[in-house]
Amino acid sequence: MNDVKGMMMPYPVQGAEWQESLHKAILNKDCQTVVNILKTESPGSQINSFYKEVTPLALAVKLGHQDICRTLLDYETTDIDQADPGRETALILAIKNNHTKIIDMLLERNADVNTPDPHGDIGSPLYYAVWRGYKDVVRKLIDAGANMDIGSIRGYSPIFMAARTGNLGIVKACVAYVRQEILEIPSVILQ
Repeated sequence: MNDVKGMMMPYPVQGAEWQESLHKAILNKDCQTVVNILKTESPGSQINSFYKEVTPLALAVKLGHQDICRTLLDYETTDIDQADPGRETALILAIKNNHTKIIDMLLERNADVNTPDPHGDIGSPLYYAVWRGYKDVVRKLIDAGANMDIGSIRGYSPIFMAARTGNLGIVKACVAYVRQEILEIPSVILQ
């Protein structure tokens, strides 16, 4: 028997019970219980299943639990780019909540920097970071290969949003990226 903050859970547990115990451990910031659950069970694709409309990774990201995010990302079947029912990926959720260390962790593990919000409201992770004014995050996303052409449903590009919000530092970062892209075009194509 293992105690998940007042809830006695026999291991192994499966299905909804497994998901509930994992989510409760995340909510309680109990990384050791998360580790024990993952070691005791072989959840396979269940690690990406929704419980109360959120995956374990999305919940840990939203709450800013770095150790638990790392533990879940170390688990081989965790889908780093899976969107939640609100259609936000772990990277967009980390940017939305300005969890810079988790953003770094996701980028180190090759989270898709170009996955757009299917609703189009947020656009790409880069567009969202520009809109929020997170200059350091914008630079990290550009360095990770973010596409400057993925904008919002209204057709606003990240560079347009940077100019519109008046954030000169972000405008400069975007222009530097575009300038570098142009310099990499073979001269034969430019003629």
